[in-house]
Amino acid sequence: MSSSKYTPVINLLKLVLTLLLSVNAMNSVAQDSLINNQNKLIINFRDSTQELVKGQLVTNVLHIINQTNETKTFVYDILHPSEWTRLDDKLGYSLEQGDEIFIPIILIPKQISNTNTDIFINAYLLDEENQQIGNAYFSLYTKKEVSWDARSISSERIYLRNGEKNTTINYQIVNTGNFDQEIIFSTNALRNNIILKDSSGSRLITKQQIKLKRYEDTIFDISAEVLPFMERNFKKVSALTYQPSRLTEIEKFTLFLQTNEPKLKGENQYSRNSKIDILRLNSQKEVNQFGDNQLPLTVEANIQNVLSEFSFMNINARGFKQLNKDASLSYFAQLNYNESYWNSQSIMNSPWYVGYFDERKTIEIGNISGNINGINNFGKGFKVSYKYFENQKSTVYYLRNPTLVGPSQNESVGIEHESRINNNFKVIAKLGRNINRISGNEINAYSISPTFTINKNHSINLLATITDRQKIGLRNTEIGSLFGGSYSTNYLEKRANSSITFRFNDRKFSSGGFSRTIINQRTRYTINKKWNFFINNNYQKIDSRKQLNTSVPLQEYFFNNFFFSTTSKNGTWQPGGYYNVNNVRLNKTHSRGVSFRYATYNFKKNSLVSLLFKAGYNDPVDFIDIPNYFNFEFTSILRYKVWNITTRYHYGAQSIPELLNMREQNYTAQKLRLSANNQYQFKNPKYLFENTLSYNFTNRFNSHNIGLFPQIFYFTNNGYRFGLMVNYNLRSNNYSSLFDNYQNNSIGSSNDLGNVTQSTFNLSINIKKDFGIPLPFLKSTSSTAKFKVFYDLNGNGQYDENEISIENTVLRINEYEIITDENGEAGLTNLSFGTYQLGIISLDKIKGWFPEIEDSIEIFNSRVIYVPFVKGIKVIGEVNIDQQKISIADEKDQINLERIKITANGRSVYNTLTDSEGKFEFYLPVGRYTLTLDESILGDRFKLVENNIAITLTKNKEGLYSSFYILEKRRNINIKTF
Repeated sequence: MSSSKYTPVINLLKLVLTLLLSVNAMNSVAQDSLINNQNKLIINFRDSTQELVKGQLVTNVLHIINQTNETKTFVYDILHPSEWTRLDDKLGYSLEQGDEIFIPIILIPKQISNTNTDIFINAYLLDEENQQIGNAYFSLYTKKEVSWDARSISSERIYLRNGEKNTTINYQIVNTGNFDQEIIFSTNALRNNIILKDSSGSRLITKQQIKLKRYEDTIFDISAEVLPFMERNFKKVSALTYQPSRLTEIEKFTLFLQTNEPKLKGENQYSRNSKIDILRLNSQKEVNQFGDNQLPLTVEANIQNVLSEFSFMNINARGFKQLNKDASLSYFAQLNYNESYWNSQSIMNSPWYVGYFDERKTIEIGNISGNINGINNFGKGFKVSYKYFENQKSTVYYLRNPTLVGPSQNESVGIEHESRINNNFKVIAKLGRNINRISGNEINAYSISPTFTINKNHSINLLATITDRQKIGLRNTEIGSLFGGSYSTNYLEKRANSSITFRFNDRKFSSGGFSRTIINQRTRYTINKKWNFFINNNYQKIDSRKQLNTSVPLQEYFFNNFFFSTTSKNGTWQPGGYYNVNNVRLNKTHSRGVSFRYATYNFKKNSLVSLLFKAGYNDPVDFIDIPNYFNFEFTSILRYKVWNITTRYHYGAQSIPELLNMREQNYTAQKLRLSANNQYQFKNPKYLFENTLSYNFTNRFNSHNIGLFPQIFYFTNNGYRFGLMVNYNLRSNNYSSLFDNYQNNSIGSSNDLGNVTQSTFNLSINIKKDFGIPLPFLKSTSSTAKFKVFYDLNGNGQYDENEISIENTVLRINEYEIITDENGEAGLTNLSFGTYQLGIISLDKIKGWFPEIEDSIEIFNSRVIYVPFVKGIKVIGEVNIDQQKISIADEKDQINLERIKITANGRSVYNTLTDSEGKFEFYLPVGRYTLTLDESILGDRFKLVENNIAITLTKNKEGLYSSFYILEKRRNINIKTF
């Protein structure tokens, strides 16, 4: 249950409580003033409020002034919590007329509440007859500071050794707040592929509560067992990109460790979370499937209707080449064959494309688009864009149909310029011309579109386009126009945002024939943290009634829908409604109703449920004799692992012709579609099977259609993919209703004429292959880098036969990571030439040995890079503490010398932990280092005499000793005489 629901009530109670305390304080002040005025004895404390800090004394000064006409003799007493200790004595005082006195107050707090608390300390003056002659008070408040650190001691990136499936996570939580703290510790695996156990071997409780004292820590020793990276038949693989023989990706298992306060969730809830990745690496990685001097090309051939006389084949070739970090090349081509004899048009009309892109320019040739309103924008040609002065960009293009060379039916040319004045304003201008030899039109188009932002919350885009059209060879010109724009904004402190777009063109615009109006509006409003409200409106009108021989004189649509949306752990819920107006061929229909959408997705189970219900009534306005009729729609998508099931059911007419059929034949239209899709991954990863089964039903002709589409793929080691696909359809229809009227006027006709059953069977073959096409004019700029990791026993930096290889060493070359095998070897294939940062992590305990190699390597040819490990120098030390023997408060607080982090920071960073006696040791390679003790464990009571100790290790040294000295801060009590 969320606390936000009760926030207004809580705030009101806080206000009332504050007012009551204020009135009470005012009454106390009034009473004090009355006593003081009567006795003329002025009493007050130096500090009216103080913060009560754990481990510190409470001190204040009581100030008394005698303004009476006589000597006042009195004693004072203090009311304080019974657990506290008072250090001053209860003494008697005598104060002459006009004199004043300062009395120090010293208290030792023994207990402090673990919450935000106010404590009042009252002082009373008593005369010789034990009568109260004055009083004063001051208040103490405790402010709970919630804070803790939570982290993995080892690393948040854990590597598995070769063949290993278990690892240990040491997760430390340290209470750095000023009070005892309760903490909820929970674990959550990104997928259900990690089994967690505690140090006893029992299944780890995924959610548990712990309590830590101030500066106390605890460590969870978690054993993690990873399951297979992806369970077979758990998730679909893409038959387009699936390559079972390539080992290029690492296996990553992600675990989330969360710590939260044990209270209702809210904005002020303190939490510390960590993400730990457990990785399984390969010893060999193919950085690029093909070398830098090769063009990747994927060729796929599909032969359909193999057993038919009308076979059809198409060949698709596509590829993408990353030339460097800023430049790339994209290309594709498609050939279609649908006749048994050679036809040159099959080649000439086939689509193809080549595009070059970098930071400043693009060059495209083949099938392109011009993107200028009012003229033809698609065909074969070229397009060039160039960016200059950082804020100016120009584009030119030329295209023609149907081929790039030879006679053309349609030609277009255009130029575009984009000028960005600043981050808030840009303008795009376009000019184009089109010649259409089929329609006989020549059209020029002129367009301008400014876009600007106001105060970061308002974005406006405007568009204006003018076209002039004339017949080829004639001088008469028709001018048409298109204009529109869009506006989007955030308001109500960004709780709401809206956008609206508008576009209109008249009948003379472009080729002419119709006017079009389009208006779209969308608004989202955040009601609270759980609920959002959406409303969408879309209006479109196409009017060609003034044109002759038009088949669609008028089309007008006005769609309106709204819905509320909320998300919980069970999914997303969206109740809503709609009101639509359709006007097609002067037949108007009003539709209104309600809708409900529900969706939920379980990442761990790879399951999805999506449901949509719509129900309402349609009113055929132009058909007075037809009443409102009911309309219902249901759509669902269900997915579990490699299974997908979709359903769609519609009840009621969806169009005016269907409505007329319903009236004439006295039936209600119903349509049903069911589809089930499944993928099966064999134990042998070279095989893959997919199957789709569909069923369609419409009740008008009692039509049934069953389709079965199985396909199986086989993947070879050298990159081929072979596919065999079957398409089987069985259709059954009953057209008796169509012959009923005919039978009334015919003799000898039979109802059997309406029954039709048909079936079709098609067989298709698919072949796919990935190629690398060598470019003879381009030199290779990539190579294979092989690594050899070993113990360098003789220190010569080379691998000798008697030296031992080191397995399970992680090599990080920039962003690429590999692990050495049992021979200490690993490699990267097709690695581009350049300089790379080298990081080395040994997963096995090889105490005292360190890699003797630079932290960067150069790759300019294929070679073996030796990584020798040499013996390091032992550094030992200890942490000493000088603690005050007698502590005034918190005597039980003692610093723990165990598991204190010691860091040696040099060319690399090395860490170790102290034992129970505060001693530490580690081996370091030759070099200069700074030894640092983690001061976060000291708190407020302790300090280091010296930290960040500089040391130098040379080859002639066998060891070095260094220590840290911790001193407890002394607490002095100064009692002043006033």
